[in-house]
Amino acid sequence: MPSRWFARSEIEPGTIIQLKRHQWVILQTLNEHEFQTLPEDLRGSPESSVTCTLLRCERVGPDHPVQGYMRIYKQIPIAGTEAEPVSTRAQQAGSCCPLELEALRVLTRKQKQLPITPRLLDTKEDKQDDTGFVPGGFITWLVWEVVPGIRLGNPCGAAAFWALDISERDAIREAFREGIMKLYRWGYYPLHGNGRNLVWDAETSTLYFVGFFLAGKFNTRPVWSPGKWAAWGLARAPDNCHYYLPTWDRSTEGWEW
Repeated sequence: MPSRWFARSEIEPGTIIQLKRHQWVILQTLNEHEFQTLPEDLRGSPESSVTCTLLRCERVGPDHPVQGYMRIYKQIPIAGTEAEPVSTRAQQAGSCCPLELEALRVLTRKQKQLPITPRLLDTKEDKQDDTGFVPGGFITWLVWEVVPGIRLGNPCGAAAFWALDISERDAIREAFREGIMKLYRWGYYPLHGNGRNLVWDAETSTLYFVGFFLAGKFNTRPVWSPGKWAAWGLARAPDNCHYYLPTWDRSTEGWEW
């Protein structure tokens, strides 16, 4: 389906994009999301309208190919003003650092030797020219690495995790407990995380946390609870176990591991 907000010349396979450090060639368009401010939102303090697209890409160059994911964020007009004059749309121009970019910048700095999240590979923050939907409005590119391993789930559950043998599931749970507590201390984690946000590399016994498009910010002292295993799909609690409530006694009796 053609994009509503991105021209073919911006995102079609074969397109080469120059960012701060490298050139990247687009391999595939994966998805697109739109968050457009409505006129009734203007009564409060609305955030800028934004659209974004996720692409698979590869670094251009003679060295070993490096593949990554690229997200492009672009400011778009407030709903109902798309056909207004350029001067009117330009008045909406603003700046924005996507939370995904903020999170990946921090997490990349925190991890020097044994990363447990994708590393940020390249960025570019710019403004739209006079031909843009919002002249002077923000447009931001970020590229992060493709981590090795298998994704442990999808939006419907963690089927790939439960297909592994019990010893490997135990190893993943321990890696998860250590990793999620690090993320909390570093301040960012995948919001509403589940199996689709986990990638397991059996060769190195590394569990990666991925998917910071919806990043959560954590600014309190983290406390571990086995309920996190159940919340992320790495354990199955009985129906009468309310592990998500503060009154839960932390008993895991009857849980499936």
